[in-house]
Amino acid sequence: MIVDLVKLKPEIQKRLIENYKDYHRVTWSELGNKFDVGISTFRYTLRHGKRPLKKDIFDELIKPLPKDIANEMKRDAIIVQGNWKRIKLKIKRDGKKAAKSILKKYGHDYFRKIGKIGSKNQKTYWTRERSLKQCNYGRLGGLKRVKRTKYFNRQEKHVFEENKRLGLKFKSNYFLDNELNFDFVYFKNGNIIGVEETTLNPFRGLASFIEKRSKIEREIPFIVTFKESYPQIVSFLLKMGMIPLNLNQRHLFINKILNPQSRNKIRKKIKDMIKQKIDSSRVFSYVNATRELETPYDRYEKTVHRVLNVLGLNPMGRALIETRDGFHFVPDDMISINDKKIVFLVSHSSSRGSLFYTFYKDSTYGVLFKNTLKERIYTFSIIFDFSGTVSAYGNNKPRELWLKYCDFKLVVNNKNLKKLPSLIKSTLGS
Repeated sequence: MIVDLVKLKPEIQKRLIENYKDYHRVTWSELGNKFDVGISTFRYTLRHGKRPLKKDIFDELIKPLPKDIANEMKRDAIIVQGNWKRIKLKIKRDGKKAAKSILKKYGHDYFRKIGKIGSKNQKTYWTRERSLKQCNYGRLGGLKRVKRTKYFNRQEKHVFEENKRLGLKFKSNYFLDNELNFDFVYFKNGNIIGVEETTLNPFRGLASFIEKRSKIEREIPFIVTFKESYPQIVSFLLKMGMIPLNLNQRHLFINKILNPQSRNKIRKKIKDMIKQKIDSSRVFSYVNATRELETPYDRYEKTVHRVLNVLGLNPMGRALIETRDGFHFVPDDMISINDKKIVFLVSHSSSRGSLFYTFYKDSTYGVLFKNTLKERIYTFSIIFDFSGTVSAYGNNKPRELWLKYCDFKLVVNNKNLKKLPSLIKSTLGS
């Protein structure tokens, strides 16, 4: 079917779709059904700009934007005629058959029974001190396993094979000391000429990358290869002495970056490429931030806000905070004490994995607030931890980063939840 198609820059098309999805708070499945497009096509093809948008889809996507921005997009859009074929991917996942078999064979109380058997046979109860000690042993054992393993995730495997094709001399999963390791380390005449970390998105591991950057010589290029990222984060990596590379473009730059004669030229080229993306993403940053201001509190954010009121700290609620580059943050709450502004990052975790993710996330915000804002604003990270593990107090890398980069820190659990007012007060030192 021949229709009018709207051609946009891939990064603008991606942000336009994500902005519409966030505005209406719908799933990818609901978006696909609304526009009569397969979920996979909408999420992976249209979202990443691999195909242009139908004009009626484009007209709908720009509706949530302010009028001046929507009109500007209409002016910049290139309209062409082309073929539009609807491809819908149907994935069927059905565990009913397996569930019916279990119920038929073992009865409705099957899982309750095996739980009781497990608890009955559990005869060892550790003290908290012993659990924390075991955490440390587990971490040391984990480091030893990492040193021995040659396992790659999909992205690391891609980089490994690409390095082989390019004829680079390198070692994977290489330790510079007992704990400082990199996904790839590059050599020439026995000397290190570069290190590289690979990640899906550098936002989560930002504090970790900065920590590693500080522990190696500035002359050694530190490469961060990613699959997707926010332009402002990529720009920040450059400012902090790292070289960000998109996985799809890596093969064009890696050899030149490892060469001292061409390194600065490539760094400047990457900086110019990022600058173009930053200009278009600033608009979406403001639109998303103003919308986030209106997001209602969840139960944990409500609890913190109520406690701050009880303490007489006059919380301002969500606030719009602008960076020097024109981007925006919206923290969960904000107070001012003796001309010192403090923002609150409130999270909750129900598993060890989500706890570690929160440690990484809040440490990243700590780094960004210290290095990108127009004025000094302090971070207060409060984590409601219901994971049932001792990782919130043990010796692990995510927690170390959280302790270092957040100005005020607090972990709340079932045991100290009622003491939250006094805990916040003592943490603030008042």
